[in-house]
Amino acid sequence: MNNQVFFRLPNQSQVLQIQQDSSGLDSFVIRGFNPKLDIDRIQGKIKPVGVSEVKSCVSTWKPGQVQQVNLVDYRKLVDLCIEKIQEGEFEKLVPARQKLIESMIQPAELFEQLLSHYEKAFVYMFHFNGIIMIGASPETLMVREGDTLKTEALGGTLTHGVYSDKESIEHLHIVRYITSKLKELEYEFIQMPTIPRKAGPVEHLSTGFQLKSKGLSEDLALTESLHPTPAVCGLPYQKALDFLQQSEGMDRAYYSGYLGPVYANGNFELFVNLRCAEIYDGHYKLFAGAGVNALSQAEDEFQETENKMQTIAQWLK
Repeated sequence: MNNQVFFRLPNQSQVLQIQQDSSGLDSFVIRGFNPKLDIDRIQGKIKPVGVSEVKSCVSTWKPGQVQQVNLVDYRKLVDLCIEKIQEGEFEKLVPARQKLIESMIQPAELFEQLLSHYEKAFVYMFHFNGIIMIGASPETLMVREGDTLKTEALGGTLTHGVYSDKESIEHLHIVRYITSKLKELEYEFIQMPTIPRKAGPVEHLSTGFQLKSKGLSEDLALTESLHPTPAVCGLPYQKALDFLQQSEGMDRAYYSGYLGPVYANGNFELFVNLRCAEIYDGHYKLFAGAGVNALSQAEDEFQETENKMQTIAQWLK
């Protein structure tokens, strides 16, 4: 079977499709969390598709047998992260976890639920090199439209009904990281006011940035420079990345990477791969992480990951 993606952009109604075809000039990129790995790409032509056709295509997909889920105790991992931060080794860490849910809900049915309930999210489902994955991401990594680029800092999840210093500091780390990268690469930009933004079952702080394009190759290099942001990894970046890969007890694979369409005209729309699940025969493997700093509580962070997983889990019953 050719590699294939169905997706719907935020605040749009039309589902789009790209299927592998070397004669097409559009592409869909799928980037794993590990920045050392190559960017995967499906080349073809992006075109509108009806939901009935999506169902027909997806019915031919054959999910594999479920793989083992990591057994790391997430609360203990968060406690370890807090300890390392309080000792001064890190400013912030974003540990992640997996959860396996048994369900006979078909992928096309779940895709319809995500389309219906998350109008502001980037909703997708792909079959790539034997991996089947689905998601409804709330987070823009980078959008290019002509001479304008847009990105955002999204982080700091509403806890206990109010944004505390913990969430404000967590969000500020992301804002400062993005700002430093834009200045380092000499991009002209405008920073928008910070606002709360609902994302399915949870709410986050969001700060938008509008940039002036420096050309397609430099804009794509900027995107790579931002990945992975402190919203999904930590600070200092390389040390946090090494620590998480050693401590999480799992391969994040495509979770917390990025994905999206790159059009023949040079425009692109790329999103952080969050609120997602790998699809297996009779099972869904869900992923979620939580930002940890010196003010974190392990139980709160565990509950945050549970809430984020509800984006998909609630439709698997």
